[in-house]
Order: sequence, then structure tokens, then C-alpha cells
Amino acid sequence: MPRLPRNKILVGIYLPKDLVKELREHVKRKYDGMYGLSLEVEQAIRYWLSTHKMHKKFALNPTPKVYILKEKIKEYLRDRRGYTYFIDVYAPHLYEAIKFLRGHDKRTIKKWIDELERFKCIKWIDHNRVEIL
Repeated sequence: MPRLPRNKILVGIYLPKDLVKELREHVKRKYDGMYGLSLEVEQAIRYWLSTHKMHKKFALNPTPKVYILKEKIKEYLRDRRGYTYFIDVYAPHLYEAIKFLRGHDKRTIKKWIDELERFKCIKWIDHNRVEIL
């Protein structure tokens, strides 16, 4: 009776004949001992498991933060200021929403206004009115 390796069990699986033939030829070229097939199959399974373990789900194409901020600004203006349409928004109300959502610093407000303009989320009607697109 052959000696069984410690901490290992026998697993029977069905594989295509051509795959088994190719695997045995590969093992003969690589190993001289009799446990080469088990080692190769074990390594292949470990590699497959390591590449298929996903601890986090990543968004394939995440939404830019600017678009998320635009939606939060609309929600803020709808809840706090009673806007239903965002065609003619008073600029201080926009600044107030950005201050509430992102912070009171002038540089922060300027940064987000610039980003909203760059991503074409807002359009200035005049110096005191803005349209949220």
C-alpha cells in the first residue's frame, strides 16, 4: 500500500483526455519524482483561488466626485431652499450648498466651482445666477 502524504486527501475529478495528456507531459518534463502531478495541480488550484478571491468589489467605472457633488447640491437646494428647477439658481445659494457639503474655506469653494465648470455641471447666466445642468 503506498504511503499517503500528511494533511492531504484524495480528490477525484473528471478532466478532458487531451488536457490530462498535456498535463502529464508537462509534469514529466518538469519533475522526476512521482508526486509531480499532485504538486502541479495543487499549484494551479492555489493560483486560481488567489486570483479569484475578491475581498472588495470595485466599481469598474466609478462616478466622478464632481457629479456626486452636483447631485448632492441639487438635493440640498431642493430640501433647504425649495428649488424644483435648477435653471436659475442664486449664486450665494450654490456657495451655501458647497460650504455645507465640502467646507467653508474659500479655496475649497473656488476649487469645487472650478471643477463644476470644468465638467460642465454648471453654467453661469450672469455674475449672480447659475444654471445647474
